[in-house]
Amino acid sequence: AEAPPAISQMTAHADLRARICSPTSVAMLLAARGGPSQWPSIVDECRDPATGMYGVWPLAIAAAARRGVFGAVETFTRWQEPLAVLARGIPLVASIRYESGELPGAPLVRTGGHLLVVYAADPESVRVNDPAAPDGASVTRSYPAAAFTRAWLGYRGAAYI
Repeated sequence: AEAPPAISQMTAHADLRARICSPTSVAMLLAARGGPSQWPSIVDECRDPATGMYGVWPLAIAAAARRGVFGAVETFTRWQEPLAVLARGIPLVASIRYESGELPGAPLVRTGGHLLVVYAADPESVRVNDPAAPDGASVTRSYPAAAFTRAWLGYRGAAYI
């Protein structure tokens, strides 16, 4: 599978960059479907006015729906179901969590919660667009499958598709 267009959340303004993995991931998915990413407007639409948070998943799904792309939140316990989604050419946004040293090659040393785009996987590696990368050129990455599985399915297996 081909990687979606890359967007780094770290290129945003300093007061936003650490908080916008969700809208950045949605923008990459929309761009993968052939439309413009509309990243700045998606970031704005994903801000919860009550809390100021950008990680409220229903807001991200609603932003995509306003652009004609419908989604849902799913949870997975094993790879069978997400592999079926990926086989249909549909990337997903996975919620991961890991401690220092647990996800080799990740731009974040550790995270209590981060969202990224998964677009392909095999028994050895999971190919992702990680918006926490420092620039667009380094967003597309490959993580060891076992480590990614622990960070995602071992955490809670949540994703939006």
